Amino acid sequence: MGKLYFAGRYRFLAGFVGLGLLFWSLAPDIISRLEAADLTVEQFEAAPPEGASESVVAALDKNGFRVLKGGEVMGEFWLRPELPLQEPASTELGVGFGQLQEGTLIGLVHYPLEWSDYKDNRVAAGVYTLRYGIQPSDGNHLGVSLYRDFLLLTPAGSDTDPNQTYSHDDLADRSSEASEGQHPAALSLFPVYDEISEPKLMRNEMDQWMVAKKIGTLILGLVISGHGEI
Repeated sequence: MGKLYFAGRYRFLAGFVGLGLLFWSLAPDIISRLEAADLTVEQFEAAPPEGASESVVAALDKNGFRVLKGGEVMGEFWLRPELPLQEPASTELGVGFGQLQEGTLIGLVHYPLEWSDYKDNRVAAGVYTLRYGIQPSDGNHLGVSLYRDFLLLTPAGSDTDPNQTYSHDDLADRSSEASEGQHPAALSLFPVYDEISEPKLMRNEMDQWMVAKKIGTLILGLVISGHGEI
């Protein structure tokens, strides 16, 4: 009787532990699916809010997209319908968009509420231009992201020429105004190799949620949920 009791109890505990291990292994995927259910992306046609120059707005696609979390708008984006590409493309290590020249205007974003960037820096509600930036390849930035590609935010009121490009240092200084600190306000950018026709929620290699958006021959993956090494 005692042996049967302990054998049955052992099988019960083993099954319970096995169930726990199964749940633990599935937990990240379950959490990720719950986050995905809470995030949505939708296209719309409307002019950007006041704060951006007419010349910048004229360079953008009239169709924007917004990202919502739990039904609340996180951000509204307007990107250029085509991007100027450089030849030959850069082959720098860790750069996913070597076809783009640093400082190139990519688009515009409106944050209706305070937002935190990829480095968890505070960014006040407002309208910002998005320009392509490359993270320096130095020891101060190791482990931040798999790629060195970012979109740097600049207050739209002080960035009025869509054809202007900026050096890395100049762009970083201008972007620091958006975070009201010493570090540029940055939105991480990942290359996307899946073919898409409209903005789409996807996970990147770091298990972060991003919106994939095709512009010409490039597909940009804008990270909208998740932070790099802080």
